[in-house]
Amino acid sequence: MSKTISFFFCGIIILMLSVTRMAFGQVWPITNVIHGNQILYKPNSFIGTEKNTGGLFISGSKGAAVVSPFNGVVLSTLYTYHFSLIRSQAMSEQVANEIKSGKRSTSSGELQDNSMDTKYICLSVAIKTAENEVFHFTGLSKYKMLKTGMKIAIGDTIGLLSYCYKQINQPCLMITRSLNGVEADPMIPLGLKSTFVDWAKFNPNKEISPENLKTDFNIFKQSLEEGHPGLYDYISKKALDSLFNIGYQSINKSKDAFEFEKTLNTISTNIRDKHIQILSDFSSKQKHSDNDRQINLPINFGWENDDLIITRTLPEFQMHLGKKIKRINGLEALVLKEKIIEKYRFEEGLVKSYYDFNLLTTASIYALQDIIPIPKSLVYTIELSDGETLNIKAEIQLSNQSKKEQKYCKPMLPQWSGLLRLWGRETKYYMLNDSTGYLDLSTFDIPEIKMDSIALFVQRLCSRSVPNLIMDVRYNDGGETETLNKIFSMIASEPFRPAEMQVVNSNSTYPFFKYTSNYFGVNDLFKDYVKFKSGNQYYLPSDSLPYYYIDEKINYKGNVYVLANEHSFSAASLFAALVHKYRRGIIIGRETGNPYHQLFGEKFAHVVLPNSQLVVRIPLVKCVFDSGNDKTIPFGRGVLPDYEVPLNREEFEFKNDPFVKKALDLISMGIVYKTKGLN
Repeated sequence: MSKTISFFFCGIIILMLSVTRMAFGQVWPITNVIHGNQILYKPNSFIGTEKNTGGLFISGSKGAAVVSPFNGVVLSTLYTYHFSLIRSQAMSEQVANEIKSGKRSTSSGELQDNSMDTKYICLSVAIKTAENEVFHFTGLSKYKMLKTGMKIAIGDTIGLLSYCYKQINQPCLMITRSLNGVEADPMIPLGLKSTFVDWAKFNPNKEISPENLKTDFNIFKQSLEEGHPGLYDYISKKALDSLFNIGYQSINKSKDAFEFEKTLNTISTNIRDKHIQILSDFSSKQKHSDNDRQINLPINFGWENDDLIITRTLPEFQMHLGKKIKRINGLEALVLKEKIIEKYRFEEGLVKSYYDFNLLTTASIYALQDIIPIPKSLVYTIELSDGETLNIKAEIQLSNQSKKEQKYCKPMLPQWSGLLRLWGRETKYYMLNDSTGYLDLSTFDIPEIKMDSIALFVQRLCSRSVPNLIMDVRYNDGGETETLNKIFSMIASEPFRPAEMQVVNSNSTYPFFKYTSNYFGVNDLFKDYVKFKSGNQYYLPSDSLPYYYIDEKINYKGNVYVLANEHSFSAASLFAALVHKYRRGIIIGRETGNPYHQLFGEKFAHVVLPNSQLVVRIPLVKCVFDSGNDKTIPFGRGVLPDYEVPLNREEFEFKNDPFVKKALDLISMGIVYKTKGLN
């Protein structure tokens, strides 16, 4: 064969291979990104605590051209906003542009609510292929007019990269696929190894063999030991190894995914880091049996300080409210408390306040369900400290029983409306009086439009020389640290740093990453970290951590009073920590829910256990806020208040707000810093 003919056939083969690769989606949708790179989230992963069942999320440069990897036709083009991974709002281009420009309110009739961050309103293009599959590309800005029915060829530009979802604060493209109207794998058509799970076919009630469960357990153990940088901060290695051994030995028979999850939770809760989570998304498929029941009494009880008291009742038992309980079914109140503490771990680190909250509010659930044996007669004998004995028959509430059939599901008295009022509230601000502003921060996931209005409010306080500002971070689960830093810069009196040091276990590859859905193949995540002189961990030098500066345009210089409690978590706890560390105000209330000295709230590996399909979220970075210079807060405890508002069940009735009242009292007394002996 001549060289000419050989080259000709080689050219034909190369062309055929190229066509084959293109036909199987080997064209990467984001230009200037190497095929398979910059994947943020794969199917069967978690974004925060939300299960991402079928989306492939890819990052790139803002404004980069996004091209179609497939031949097809345009099925639809619309603008969308995702409130969550399963709830979105579609709108026309005109409405989207008017909202972004401020000409239309997000509370207008076309929209479901006004909580959207307009930065994440984006174009979504659906392309249908000849195989009856539909690909949705979400996270675009407009490049050219696309009309439905228009033919699209492989490599055609369909838009420019923008932002697709509020939980991902970087330019990102979300790709989803459906086949014959059913959610399908988006990865294999792009030439990627798939992580997609057909959840319609997955049965978490199916028994898993001990051998397969032990495989999952060993992956769980290996991942924690390799990845978590504070594994032994609150439990000794010897004690944790013992728990691992007990858990492994308990896998001596087949279990379903739900039972296996309980085994893992027993271990994770004892590590005392709430950022470790065993995640699943198949609770709706849990089987119901005679054991799926809850024991209900017409009274609730809980511990207020050291006293076990009746906290709530149905109307017919209202005369017993507040009475002290001595024994339940012969079990001493103190012994019952010790058993609950032994079985359940509510706290993170050595935080005490969150534990106290649960012992007051939900102790009866734990006691009746798991601690006190159920009498055959269902009659519980409750001995009161005043000598009276109550014999109360319980109700068995089955999981498949309607509420109408449940006698004890009526509203209890008193109604703890304060809990509902403070949870899930909107971020708001207003003047309490002529001399005091009030900024209610229910979250630090705050849309940019809302941030603009907060800035205007603080600016008005400055221009009017309002002397006092109350900032409320109670029942705040946290959010974006960047938002936290922006708000703190508006009150800061000096440059500040949210962390003194960041610590990890390795600055190269983590072998357990091969089991993860979000870091598979990554080996240089912490390449800038330096090894400690002693030990096996690595740290990011302090000069690599940024300082944040006073907002020169908006900087409030008045007195600051921060309201915090046991449900001030993550960024909310960090906000209180900044106020305490930089002496920028007074903390009022109770200990925050996260430890002051360190937090494990950054960069999470999502470990997929292959046989149970559970996902373990493991934090990879220890953020050291204070390395021990502050002796006023013991290690492991949350930010302690300067002025305490004791935990009291009456607080939940919300007849008045004792936190705000305490702040106003301090203001009226002229207290602008902690005064020894005054509380």
